[in-house]
Amino acid sequence: MTFSAEDQLLIQCAREKLNRCALQAASNLLGQDLDWEYVLDAAILHGVAPLLYRSLDQVRGAHEDISIPTAIRETLKHLYANNVRRNQRLYNTLGEVIGALEAENIEVLGLKDIVLAQTVFSDIGLRPMGDIDILIHKEDYDRFAACIADLGFSPLPSSTCPYLLKYAWALHFRRPADELWLDVQWGVLQLEWDIYGEGNFDLETDRMWRNAHRLRIEDYEILAPKPEDMLFHLCMHLEGHRYAELILFSDILAFIHHYGEEIDWSYFITLGKKYGVEASLYYTLLFVERLFHCPLPFSLSESDLAPDYFKADLFAPLFDNLTTLHGSLDEISRTAAPLKDVMDRFEQVVRHQAVCSMRGYEELDNLASMLNQFETEIILFDSRGSTKAFPSRALPEFPEIYMFALQKARPCVEQALATCGFVERTASEYVKRGVYASVDPALSEIPVRLDIHASFLASLDAVLDLQIASPGSQSKKEMALQALFGALRPKGVDAAATMTLNVALLTPEEMVVYFAARIGQREYERLFKLCDLIEFLRRYPGEIRWQAVAELAIVHDVAPAVHVGLLAVNPLLDQPFPAEIFSFFEPLDAPPRLFNWARYGPGSLERYTSFKALFYCMFSLASTEGLAAKLKYVLGISDQRRQKVIWMTCADHAVRLGWQILTSPFRKKREYTVKDFAYWTQPESDMGP
Repeated sequence: MTFSAEDQLLIQCAREKLNRCALQAASNLLGQDLDWEYVLDAAILHGVAPLLYRSLDQVRGAHEDISIPTAIRETLKHLYANNVRRNQRLYNTLGEVIGALEAENIEVLGLKDIVLAQTVFSDIGLRPMGDIDILIHKEDYDRFAACIADLGFSPLPSSTCPYLLKYAWALHFRRPADELWLDVQWGVLQLEWDIYGEGNFDLETDRMWRNAHRLRIEDYEILAPKPEDMLFHLCMHLEGHRYAELILFSDILAFIHHYGEEIDWSYFITLGKKYGVEASLYYTLLFVERLFHCPLPFSLSESDLAPDYFKADLFAPLFDNLTTLHGSLDEISRTAAPLKDVMDRFEQVVRHQAVCSMRGYEELDNLASMLNQFETEIILFDSRGSTKAFPSRALPEFPEIYMFALQKARPCVEQALATCGFVERTASEYVKRGVYASVDPALSEIPVRLDIHASFLASLDAVLDLQIASPGSQSKKEMALQALFGALRPKGVDAAATMTLNVALLTPEEMVVYFAARIGQREYERLFKLCDLIEFLRRYPGEIRWQAVAELAIVHDVAPAVHVGLLAVNPLLDQPFPAEIFSFFEPLDAPPRLFNWARYGPGSLERYTSFKALFYCMFSLASTEGLAAKLKYVLGISDQRRQKVIWMTCADHAVRLGWQILTSPFRKKREYTVKDFAYWTQPESDMGP
């Protein structure tokens, strides 16, 4: 094991009950000099603090000489006790909601943690729950919303969110009186924002309803998914969170242990093949198997789940920002009240990108599949997530996407590009211009155009310069200014979206350097990025010259990062690296840490940008064509609501700006801590009724 001792302790203790091996391993680790503040913070961030509390108690019960700092024990005890009370309050509220809905004949199906805490965990206090996840039928939404409004719940971000209701698959509801939240879904895992059947992934919510069974919780019952359907959902949900919460791995471990031989693995694998998500299931199960030493009843590498390539690398650049974009439509409508034709254009921009994302994924997936037919050994993708946050055609739709293959595969890549309809422009550049039909009513008057530009990068220098050493993504301020200037020089809504595909052809040693450095240089999503290096090492059949890897890393000034990446991936491999590989690198000050970043943390408590509403008014004005129309918008002619919205927004921001200027010398920005973020550290007596 080459993780830090603190991370190893968290892994051993992040389980419902310690087996003999985990108990001994945890006992050995507790004999070391540990950074307990890191252990506590990471446990909170990753939602395993109650499990850690229970596991440490189990270790101390077996080994009385084990010493744990008193302050840490008391904090963990506090976290656990308050989580018990909080979860009990959540289940009481769920019973209240179920009772009200049953009176109206509205069906509800429980999802994820509310089912897990009752079934696979022996104590509801072991599984923190941020909200109550439930599934309803879309046609019941209006009746559902009216029913729970009587219980004090209102939808977020607003009671009027027509675009989210039109295109989304879920909404949050909040009850201010006691700060309880419902995550109300009518679809699951809908990353494409496809409501017209044009996407690549249809995971059939109806299947979950058909197979559901009744689960008793205290004095009421709720529908729950069939075990295999639930395990499928848990694996896909974990990937959607990009492996950024240890508790989600613990859920799957506890689930497998609880159901054991009852799980119909054949049916589960069939689901993965049917929906084309074999890689998603393969890697989530591989991590559970390797992190927790949890043997599966079948060989992953020999199963039908063994993937052709790691598809999830395409999800972030193509789909990640669609939630933000669709949400911005309601924000703009509510805070800036644009003229109808302007709002229609904003909707067209968002839906054009959604359909281009679907078609872009289809094109890249076809290209990867074609390369697999040509028996190309390695196909990997990498990219940043898209940062486009509002409907401006001036902002790039997609970040640059990188496809990696071995140098010798260039003829296969060229042949695959040609077969997939790419036209050669120069010896190193190809382009495919696609025009696609869509049944989306918002796009009925414009064609969907997507241009994909592919070019070859033939050196590690080029890839490292562009991907690792380049500056970070565009800031919100830069995006806002680009959108405003772009609105003054508008690009037609029917203009083509552009996708850039950089095809990097590298030697095996350069591949290792790149993907190991990516792991070592980033703390966020580190577990997720391990998949790329595992995928390369799994598929590459030849020998790797490890001394050459170390020399390349030194030449490109990424040796420490490469060393961290290799150490981090080592425990997850079929065959760990020989020890001499690490002798080629300078020793590190400390082993790599995996859990000092999580999807949610203190930053989640930050509020929205103060002047977002004012920006939306300016953006709407700049997007309005013609002087007469601009005057109509600003003056709110023939629309009193618009007039009120615009002038109230301007007045509110003028007052806010003045107050910030006056108080800035005396105001200190609050720095949130991890314990601020741990909602279950707050005593339940302070949380309302």
